[in-house]
Amino acid sequence: MITDTTENTIPVVVKYDLVKDKEEIFLSMTSLTVSEFDDLSKNFDETLKKRKLKDGENSESNKNNGGRPSVLNFTNDKLFFILFYLKNYPLQETIGFIFGLSQSRANYWIHFLSGVLKETLETMDFMPKHTPLELLDKLESEGKQNFSVDGTERRINRPQDKEEQKKKYSGKKKTHTVKNIIIIGNDDREIKYLSDTVEGSKHDKKVIDESGVVLPEGSNLLQDTGFQGYNPEGINIIQPKKNQKEKN
Repeated sequence: MITDTTENTIPVVVKYDLVKDKEEIFLSMTSLTVSEFDDLSKNFDETLKKRKLKDGENSESNKNNGGRPSVLNFTNDKLFFILFYLKNYPLQETIGFIFGLSQSRANYWIHFLSGVLKETLETMDFMPKHTPLELLDKLESEGKQNFSVDGTERRINRPQDKEEQKKKYSGKKKTHTVKNIIIIGNDDREIKYLSDTVEGSKHDKKVIDESGVVLPEGSNLLQDTGFQGYNPEGINIIQPKKNQKEKN
């Protein structure tokens, strides 16, 4: 949150116009460049107009936030809010404080705008595929390109059940997580494939082995050492070597 040091002033909430000219910060907050954001915003706005917004949103927001005006009056601010949430995954109380919203309003906007964004990405055919056949069909229609594969983990609350605690515990993150495997196009930075969500203790290579993913023959696939041994036929694997421990 950015605050004005002048005495008796209202804290300044984060919004699109405040960071759009700070390219590195904008990218770190949303995972998009400003140009990419603006392209997405046009389609997001069309989807948003098809949705009926909740009655009295502005007056309710003002009432719950001590009279401060909502920063989510404009399409760019709405898109910036949901991208910031999905990139950083803060607590609802935290993102509400950052954007000048109560926790209940933050909760409403998260659920509402997540649906709008999902529908927008589906319309633009940007949603990642979930089955090997869908993925192969998409990639073959796009032509030859290079890919990267990686695992992404998200922290969860510690399960109550001891067996679930063991399954969800990630030795890499030293906490309880769930994970997905993603395949990304290196040129267009588009997520091509998203695996099912699995427990954090499951090895990346095992997840992709079980997924049955097939890439077009001759593709180059960049992967880290977490996928050591994954070498599908007809695919050129690019992988850094593991560091060897020095022997005394």
